[in-house]
Amino acid sequence: MNPLSLSAVDLCGLLLKAGVKNLTPSAIGKWVHLGCPRSNGKSFNLLEVLAWFVNERAKIPHRPPAETDEMEKAKLEQVRERTKAIRQAREAEEKKLVSREETHEEWMRLLHGVKSGLTTLARVLVKEVVGQPEPVVKARVEDRVNDTLRSFAEGWDGGETQKGDAREPSSE
Repeated sequence: MNPLSLSAVDLCGLLLKAGVKNLTPSAIGKWVHLGCPRSNGKSFNLLEVLAWFVNERAKIPHRPPAETDEMEKAKLEQVRERTKAIRQAREAEEKKLVSREETHEEWMRLLHGVKSGLTTLARVLVKEVVGQPEPVVKARVEDRVNDTLRSFAEGWDGGETQKGDAREPSSE
């Protein structure tokens, strides 16, 4: 006898152990009507049945349960809503105009900071370069100007110089 030759009950038990769900010997009988191969009129060859089963399953597209579909739809809808909200916020920001008063105040703060830094720079440089030869004066001026610009770029409010011992408060 062929070891792969099984009765409907044996085949059913073996397929259940392999993970095929909701299977009964009568379901295997229905398979026979659908074209499942059967040998000797009674027994089933396991390899032939499995090959037939895989081919039949491949013909049926996978369809998740209805509640899974609804959950996926809900998730996709949430993602769409978030994306839409982000896009709308971005568009609103791009269209947002700054008032003339706010722009004027910001420029005045910026100019005040530059003026304060340059005033402090002039006072400090006078003390550092008096009586120095021209190359030393040029080097000191360039160093101090670069320090002032760097400080201003980093948010310096013009209150003090950032380098050397000659720190002085600004005259505001």
